[in-house]
Amino acid sequence: MLALAPGIASGSDASIGLYTDAIGSSCSFSGNQSGVVTAYVVVRPGDSPIQGVQFSAPIPSCFDASLLAEYAPPPFLAAGNSQTGISIMSPGCETAPFNALQILYMNNGNTTACCAFGVSVVGATDCSASPVAMMAVTSHFNADPSCDCSGVLPPAPPSLPQPPDGSTMRDINEPLIWYSTDPSGRPMTADVYLGTNPDPTLVANNVPVEPYTTFWPQQFFLYGTTYYWKVVLRNSGGAEAVGPAWSFTTRPNHPPTITNPTPPNGGTKLPVPSPFVLTWAADDPDGHALRYDVHFGESPSPPKVASDVFNRSFAVEDVQFTTTYWWYVVARDSYGLETTGPTWSFTTKAFNEPPEVPHNPAPASNATN
Repeated sequence: MLALAPGIASGSDASIGLYTDAIGSSCSFSGNQSGVVTAYVVVRPGDSPIQGVQFSAPIPSCFDASLLAEYAPPPFLAAGNSQTGISIMSPGCETAPFNALQILYMNNGNTTACCAFGVSVVGATDCSASPVAMMAVTSHFNADPSCDCSGVLPPAPPSLPQPPDGSTMRDINEPLIWYSTDPSGRPMTADVYLGTNPDPTLVANNVPVEPYTTFWPQQFFLYGTTYYWKVVLRNSGGAEAVGPAWSFTTRPNHPPTITNPTPPNGGTKLPVPSPFVLTWAADDPDGHALRYDVHFGESPSPPKVASDVFNRSFAVEDVQFTTTYWWYVVARDSYGLETTGPTWSFTTKAFNEPPEVPHNPAPASNATN
């Protein structure tokens, strides 16, 4: 037996327990069929690296099984057995979670539901042979969702939100981004809550999580609106971390303006050049690109003759002499906000206008001397 000092040091979050796989994803063993069950004793170093650990894991009476075999995977050395006491020694300093022992049980099929199976920790040491405090994880066999798999460290709360909390003038088309980390390196998923209420609603669950996760909402945000959002992280061991409620406000959107028509509104006796070009001025206070629909015709409610015009001008065809025309422009910004301009009119001249009456005589009429 490799002698180890009792775990009496403080300030460590190291743990040991039986898990369903070698990386310690879950300590809940579901199912109760007869057959071989493989369990992995996973050690998670805390603040200090681990070099040795001593423990026992006798089969509890609620677990209807017998021990088939056990072995320490290379490069670890083992002395003893899990039923009465075993010591595991590493040739180096372990700072990441590691599988210290693999155990095979023969399940006879009569295990009590949610059978609790805890590891009894004798002690652990770091690389200077100093004792390290170690927490024992309670696993469950024949587990169901009601079983509490204690000892699974939760993820760190999500942080570094984008948009930043409380920020304003945000774009209506941008993702939600946050930073995630798990102290045990377990895979994580996230539930995302989003809405205009300070208590936002769930909009997506089981979102795959990266260190920096980018989540695109299904729809654009609304202009000039405050949104609230939060993230709930869940690791593969079932432990959760609920993030704070963050908020941001989108920038307002102002409608474009349409002015300065050519021909001028109400103009008369206008010549009929070819082509006959309509022009106008337009401005978007938010700097968005604009497109235009042009309505033109001989009715006060003219039909649309062009869509998605990029320039602030449009050449109309078949303009006739001695005719009154009405026209207006609809300006649309890149986010769909529209402004319908005023309806303008003009009248073209006759094909053969009579000469103007002679005027401005010289000498002036009725002049003397």
